Amino acid sequence: MSATDQVVIERINRLHERYQAFVTAPAARVALWQLAADEYGLFRAYVDRETSLAGQGSDLLLKFATPFRRQDAYASALVEELARNIFTYNDDHAQYGIELAWRPAGAGDTPRYFVQQLAAFGRSLPDLGDGKVVAYLMPPEVGNWGRLAEWLLEAAAGDIPETVRLMVIDFKEDPVLDRLAAAQHPAVMPLDPRLDVPGMMKEISRAAGGDKPGAVFQRHFIDLAKAAAERRMADVDKHANLALGIAVAEDWKHLQVTVHNTVGTAWMNGGKLDQALAEFEKAERIARIAWKLKEDGATANLANTLFFQGAALSTDKRHERAAEVYHSIVPVIEDDKNQRYSLLEAWRMTGQSRELAGTKSEAVEANLTALRIGEGLDEKLRESSTLPYVGAALIRLSAYNQGRYRDHEIDGRMTELFGPRWRERSRSNS
Repeated sequence: MSATDQVVIERINRLHERYQAFVTAPAARVALWQLAADEYGLFRAYVDRETSLAGQGSDLLLKFATPFRRQDAYASALVEELARNIFTYNDDHAQYGIELAWRPAGAGDTPRYFVQQLAAFGRSLPDLGDGKVVAYLMPPEVGNWGRLAEWLLEAAAGDIPETVRLMVIDFKEDPVLDRLAAAQHPAVMPLDPRLDVPGMMKEISRAAGGDKPGAVFQRHFIDLAKAAAERRMADVDKHANLALGIAVAEDWKHLQVTVHNTVGTAWMNGGKLDQALAEFEKAERIARIAWKLKEDGATANLANTLFFQGAALSTDKRHERAAEVYHSIVPVIEDDKNQRYSLLEAWRMTGQSRELAGTKSEAVEANLTALRIGEGLDEKLRESSTLPYVGAALIRLSAYNQGRYRDHEIDGRMTELFGPRWRERSRSNS
C-alpha cells in the first residue's frame, strides 16, 4: 500500500469510527452527517466501501436515491425502490439459485411504514445476525428541505427498532437540514467527522513528491475527462475524487464545480439521470457559495450549472421542475450585462419547459420576455442566437396569448431580424 493510499484510508477509517459511535449509541436512530464540502468525496468513498464486499462492518448499508417530492408519498416511494432493487438482485442471481424472500407487505404513507419494511427485510436475512439495516437517504431532488426534515423527525419519533437506522447528509457551508439538527431530538445524532481534507492533501502532496497543485489537478482532470468520454464510470469516480481533493485543498471552488459538472454530464450521457442530478446539485451548492462570496466568474459558473441541471430534468421529462430550475437562473444573471445571451436562453428554456409541462399561458409570458431580451442583443450576438426558436414557440402558442400579439406580427418581426427564411433556423423546434 502506497503512502498516499494510507493517508486516504486513515481518513475513511475515521468516518467508520464515527459511524460505529452512531450505531452503538443506545438512543440514536437517525444520523445527520454534517460534512464540509471538501469531505464529501471521502464520505462517498466510505459508503462505496461499506456497500461492497470490502465493507468492514456487520451492518447492511443500503443507498436510496428516491426523489423527495411529497412528504406523504416518500415512504411508499422508498419501499418501491427497495422492492425494485430486490427484484433486480433476484433476477441477476437466479442462475445461482439465490433469491431474497422479502416482499413489501401492506401499504402506507408514513415514515413508520418504511421503517417497518426495513425491519421485515432485515428479519428475512438469516446471515445478517446482529447487524443492522441502515438506509442512507440521498434524494437527488428535494421539493422542500423543511418538509424532509419534518419527515425525518417523524421517523425519529416513531419508535424505530434497534435493528434499523437511517442516515442523511448535510453541508456545513450551506445547511438545508438545520431544522433537523436544531430539534435536538434524542434519536437524531449529528456526526461531524472533521477530516481536515486540506491537511490530508498536503500529506498526499508530500508523499507524491511535492508537485505543484495545479499540475496535479490538471493531470487528474485530463484523466477524468477521458474516462467520462469513454463512459468508464469507475475511473470517472476515481479521478474526480483525486481532482476534487486538490481543488478543495486549494479552495478552488470554480474547479470543484467543473469536476462535479463533468461527472454529472458523464452520468447524463450514460442515461443515469438521477446520478447526474445528484452531481449537478452538488455543483450548484458550491457554485452558490462562490456566487454569494462574489468570486470572479461565479455568476457564469452558477448559471452554467443550473443549465446542466435543467437539461437533465428535461431529458427525464420532469418539465415542471425543469422550468423552475431554468427560471432560477434569471435572478443570478439578470444584472450582469455580460450574461444577456444566457438570460435569453434562461427565459427561452423556461418557456419551453412550461409548454411541455402544459402551462401554455406561462410559456407565452416566458417567450415574450425572451423576445424582448433577444431584440436588445448586439446584432452579431443576436445573429447567432436562438431567438428564431422563440419566434416559432410564440406562433405555436398563439392560442394562449390572450390577444397580446398576432401570428403575422411575430412572423414580421422575425423576418426583420433574420430574413424571410427565419423559420429554417427553428425547424428542429417547431
